[in-house]
Amino acid sequence: MSNIRQKQIDALKTMFNFNVPFINNKNETSWKVLVYDQIGHDIISPHFTIKELREYGITLHLHINSLRESVPDAPAIYFVYPSLENIERIGKDCAEYLYEKFYLNFISPLTRHNMDILAAICVKNSCTDIIVKVYDQYLNFIALEDNLVILENNKNPELRKSNAKNTLITPTSFYNLNYQMADDAEMEGIVNKYVDNLFCVFTSLVQVPVIYYPKLNNAARFVGERLHKKIQDNLKDTKNNLFTASGNLGSHMGGDINSFAMAQNFSSRCCLLIVDRCMDLVTPFAHTWTYQALIQDIFEYDLNKIVIDDEAANVVKGKRDNPTAKVYDLYFGKDKFWREHKGSPFPAVAEAIQTELENYKSKEGEIRRLKHMTSDGQSSPDQNGQDPSEHQNEEVLMDILSGNTSALSNVVNSLPQLLETKKYLDMHTNIATDILARVKSRKLDQFFEIEEKILAKASYLDPSLFEFLSDSANGNAWDKIRLFLIAYLCQYIPQSDMEKYLNIFNESTLEFSSAGNKQCSARTYAQACLGYLDKLKNLSNINPSNQISNSSDYGRTNYGGKDTSTDSNQGFAKKIGMFSKLMSQGSQFVMEGVQNFVVKQHKLPLTRLVDKLTEKNASSNALPLNLSNFSASCNIQSNANDSAAYDSFVCNDPKILKANLGYSGSDNSGNAARNNAYSNVYVCVIGGGNMMEFQNLMDYAKSKPNKRVCYISTDLCSPNQFVQQIISLAQEPGNIG
Repeated sequence: MSNIRQKQIDALKTMFNFNVPFINNKNETSWKVLVYDQIGHDIISPHFTIKELREYGITLHLHINSLRESVPDAPAIYFVYPSLENIERIGKDCAEYLYEKFYLNFISPLTRHNMDILAAICVKNSCTDIIVKVYDQYLNFIALEDNLVILENNKNPELRKSNAKNTLITPTSFYNLNYQMADDAEMEGIVNKYVDNLFCVFTSLVQVPVIYYPKLNNAARFVGERLHKKIQDNLKDTKNNLFTASGNLGSHMGGDINSFAMAQNFSSRCCLLIVDRCMDLVTPFAHTWTYQALIQDIFEYDLNKIVIDDEAANVVKGKRDNPTAKVYDLYFGKDKFWREHKGSPFPAVAEAIQTELENYKSKEGEIRRLKHMTSDGQSSPDQNGQDPSEHQNEEVLMDILSGNTSALSNVVNSLPQLLETKKYLDMHTNIATDILARVKSRKLDQFFEIEEKILAKASYLDPSLFEFLSDSANGNAWDKIRLFLIAYLCQYIPQSDMEKYLNIFNESTLEFSSAGNKQCSARTYAQACLGYLDKLKNLSNINPSNQISNSSDYGRTNYGGKDTSTDSNQGFAKKIGMFSKLMSQGSQFVMEGVQNFVVKQHKLPLTRLVDKLTEKNASSNALPLNLSNFSASCNIQSNANDSAAYDSFVCNDPKILKANLGYSGSDNSGNAARNNAYSNVYVCVIGGGNMMEFQNLMDYAKSKPNKRVCYISTDLCSPNQFVQQIISLAQEPGNIG
């Protein structure tokens, strides 16, 4: 599988070099100005620091809407989305001769209409000569990691709805796709935007995927159908399409495409599986125990940047005006510790930090020893009046004179890397310490443990779910609403007890709207969530408990090797003791008893679906799957007959001009695709993804030799954000009552 992150980095480097392929140490650096919009900023920021931009000659980097002074002696590289507003602003900059030369790079293809507008402005102001080149970069996606891509940033203020009735701070794709007040034109725009995003991903990879999408009428199907048509239309020009090295306008992408004669050779092809968020509404609510997912849950996590606010432990994230907030950048390509441990259970991460700190101290001690041995300092004489280290220093000097200085040379050369490692270790020590404080204050370990048991259909909980939710010392109201909704979706709460559980939230108040708005009772929000989930259930006529717990494959949390479904207290005291020691040790992570905390590997619904569709001849025993679940995306009400077909997917190959291969049990034309094992799989969740789902897929890929999985989602939202979207949807006029 091609590395989509590296592909995007290479494309940006080429753009910084005026779209000439960048070769290290062979390109003469020329100074230039970089002008971007918010979308361009979001694409660039996960990859480059300010220092690195300067290495590519970027002396100034400015937002297109900021107040910019004229720099008439410097060329400017524009990296913006081709919106009408940006086109008009570029025309104004050209008319004012703001820069010496203009290199225009559009994130998505420039439409003919907007091109004519730009040309008309430049002709009118006689400034066409300063526009050197215009490029369509096809980079309208954000590659956060090698195998993690989002199609848009839900924190981007330019993408937020302007609807005054919308009380959500950061509306994300699930909300937008299910917004009852949206008209057909708005929904068309959203779907087409995601099609454009995915098209950019695969033109960047220079790969034509075999596309799977559900037969049920939802956003995933619409995106899949239109993406298939868009790729197929582009492939009609066999010589100059974007999937050949000669036809790809971003020639820096490189790569080749398989011959059309090899279209049926699926083993050499990549697969794109497009699914709707409604196929699994449990996972987005869940508490987790891995490092990266905990960071997303607890802190404000945006484009690999986290904001740790002292007040964030008991409020919803989203406030950046606290001057005491700490900001950290988690660079996937630069931070080795992050790459290796972001998917590990949190206690294992704390233990790894301690181990790495000890290794650093050991290397630091070695440097001090070598420095002392080669110094000119004098030691105290011994009883014979001689320097006790004189003989040892003489041997060291003899080694140096004889050329045996490799050890000292290696140490000196490794100093910058060692200091860099220490910087990242200090950062992770601070982050882990803050996580630990939240885990302890909100008892997140207990929420995780109880949810694991509910999902594994445990018949016994101690304390009971009602007792745990009733205890004011356990978590905050958002934590409890999430656990309550999971129990509801898994049918763990009898319908007759629903009122009793809702009464638990009477004493709590919550606020997630803009500052100054009146707070609401937590019960109001919990009840709103239930009403909306009931509506989804009634639309689809399904059994919500099938969302996760329909499979015995779902693992249980194992403490000390014992099954916690019958003994919920096994290992619990060890966890509390471990946390207490960590808190008392500060940044020194001494993890006593961490070996007794083992989370068994299990497959979430999306992972099981990937396993079924991409593994050759996957047996039903290996995957007890029932995906005839919630479907209310894009405001399309599915027929009752459609629910039975939701576990079948359409398989379309854009290289084949015939009708779809028809992935269904009775269609012989789909046998080739259905029985094929794909080694390169791209999974796209329409309606928002989460770190828990991403990590589960990465763990699955590691267990399969020669298999790589890339997780793509329309955006990433935290569990609290997902609850907020459900509440906002429930409060729409069409959903009330």
